[in-house]
Amino acid sequence: MKTKKYILETKDLWFQYLIDGQEMDEKLRPVTRFQQDAANDILVHYAKNISDAPVLKRITIFVEEHLEMYYRDQIHSKSWSVRMNVLHKIFDFKMEFLLKEVLMLLDCKKHKTNEEYLLMYKIVLVFDIQLFIEKIMNPKYELGEYDYKKLFIDIDEDRLDLLVQREEELSRKLTYVLIEVIGVKHLIDYLPFLESKLEAEDPEIRIKALKSIARIGYISDIEHYEPFMDGDTWEERLMLAKILAFAPIEKAIALSTVLVEDSSWEVRKQAELTLEKVTITENAYIDKEKEAIV
Repeated sequence: MKTKKYILETKDLWFQYLIDGQEMDEKLRPVTRFQQDAANDILVHYAKNISDAPVLKRITIFVEEHLEMYYRDQIHSKSWSVRMNVLHKIFDFKMEFLLKEVLMLLDCKKHKTNEEYLLMYKIVLVFDIQLFIEKIMNPKYELGEYDYKKLFIDIDEDRLDLLVQREEELSRKLTYVLIEVIGVKHLIDYLPFLESKLEAEDPEIRIKALKSIARIGYISDIEHYEPFMDGDTWEERLMLAKILAFAPIEKAIALSTVLVEDSSWEVRKQAELTLEKVTITENAYIDKEKEAIV
């Protein structure tokens, strides 16, 4: 009841401070616990409904100056839901000043859920990519590939660059995810990195690199891919059959024609699809040339 009353009494002052950018009225300074709870509710409401950068910045400043201890206590709560709520707020409000507390929670020996670890890694990733790499190279809790994909899928290219640069230090699982995410995001600038993995000893890395290249839809030189005509696994030959669609037409037709006779049904089927596609493209090109001559 006190919290609702406080919110009603101060709603105009919150609007003036957060939206209009006016100086914070002293009445907004949370002193009691119910005022802290109310301020938290109000800030969460604004953060969820407004994406304006200056507003979010004022929310972060307010939290850092007036709710730091409030959130510090919640990070170490015995309640899972309380811990998860505050971790979400740290991420949403970009509360970097609480990173140290998150690291303490991450490193403590008490058992935590998969969701908690994922969210903590996400926070560390946003605030300190180098520290994130150190943590995931020696994880307190090993996440699954799907979880790491959720971590990497929204990563910006500056952070992705650092991961690529230190890829050899990552676990095999993380390397798999890194290669796959590059393809999912269609990041053509990382084609040289993907092509460098085509000679990896691990067939899974080669397959994932080929798959990501197929998703990107571009190759530098078909000669890099011709060795996969005799690939050790049918998956490699399947990916090659897809990639041939991006090769020069004459080469694509010649190699696809060979793969149509492959021992694997999946490879034969894909080679037929690619052959059909490049043949249609070739015929369209010939027709245009004829029209130009006429």
